[in-house]
Formats: sequence, structure tokens, C-alpha cells
Amino acid sequence: MKKIIFFCLILYLQSIAMELLFAKNKNSYAFDKVFVKSSNIYYSIYSKNSKHIVPVQITFSGKDSMPILSPDKKIIAFLRESDFLIPERCSDFMDDDSVYAKQIWIYEIDKKKDRLLVANDFSCDEPEKKLLDFSHLQFSPDNQTLYFLTSGRTTSKALHAVSVDVNGEGQRYITSAKDFKVIMKGKYRGFLLVTQHRYFFDGDDSGSSYDWVGLVTAEGGEG
Repeated sequence: MKKIIFFCLILYLQSIAMELLFAKNKNSYAFDKVFVKSSNIYYSIYSKNSKHIVPVQITFSGKDSMPILSPDKKIIAFLRESDFLIPERCSDFMDDDSVYAKQIWIYEIDKKKDRLLVANDFSCDEPEKKLLDFSHLQFSPDNQTLYFLTSGRTTSKALHAVSVDVNGEGQRYITSAKDFKVIMKGKYRGFLLVTQHRYFFDGDDSGSSYDWVGLVTAEGGEG
């Protein structure tokens, strides 16, 4: 037991040492990628001087997954398993088999601090409000907005957005979506390329449907 504690302490101190080294020599380092190991988030620091990549552990909860680095490489968004049990009534259409609901957190690299961004909403009978099984985290080109999917209805998920500057207060539903991609460059920079399951006629229960792919604005209007 003492050996395990000692080993964990060494890893933690190494992480702090790398953070301090980076803070003193910002111009000599660049971020390469983020990844998960043992349900904790790491990022890689590339040393321009030594030409080596050094992994740095930034979370220690043992409950984290799906990290994504913002375009300006200053923020890491990720999922963290909460202590809230998922109500049985919320399990319909969920892809996640976890017993506990996940939440969206972010880690601000300059501040070396993580914080909750989007908490859970167990409004399970309202697909546009329910927030508990997040996926497909993507930043906007200006780093100000985080987009994500949650479970929605039988044939479609719900696309949401939230400002990274506040703790979930700016969270909003955009539209239904099976999948999406944020356009990062070009004429339609900032638009969303969305895949939706649609029916040829409203209220058609015959199975006469198709997948529509098109541009959607950040407010949900078709581009």
C-alpha cells in the first residue's frame, strides 16, 4: 500500500513540475494533443528545444473521458461521471450504459483549473431539455461556444450549445440531429453541417423517411 501511495505521489509531483516548467517557458512549448489514461485527462507538451513530447496529467478524478482541445489550445472540454444516478425513466434512447450521469467539464490551461460547465437535467419526458448523456463535443472556430449531442427521440439526438464563459447559463437547444460537424474554415465558417432524420410527410408513420444533410446556423436556422 505504501508503495502505491509513493508511486502516485511521484506522478503527481512530476505533473506539478511540468506545469511549473511550462509556465516559466511558454514560448518554448506547444500543445500537441489531449488523451485519456485510467479515466484521467492528459495533454502532451511538445518541447521545441529538446524536440520531445511530454505527457502531463491534469485531472485526477478517475471519472473522465472524451477530451477535446479548443482551436486556440487554451481550453480542454471533457466528460466527467457524476454521483447522480440516472433515473430509470431516462434510460430510453440512451447510448450510454453507465449507471451514473455524465456532465460536461472544462479545464482552462492557463488557470490550471477545471470546472463544471453543463450539469444534468433529468427532464426525461422533454427531449429538448434532457441533459445526461453527452457526446460529440466540438468547439466553435472562435473558441467561445461548445456544441454537443444528447439523447433525444427514437430516430434522432438533440443538438445543444453552451458558452464556455459561464457555467451552463447560456446552454441552449439548437435542433434535432443524428450527427453534426462544426465548419472551421471558409465561407461557412461557424455554421454546422447537420444530419437529420426526416419524414417525407409530417405525421407519416409508414416509415417513408430519409436522412437530410444541410447547413444550420448557430441559432438553428437553415443556412
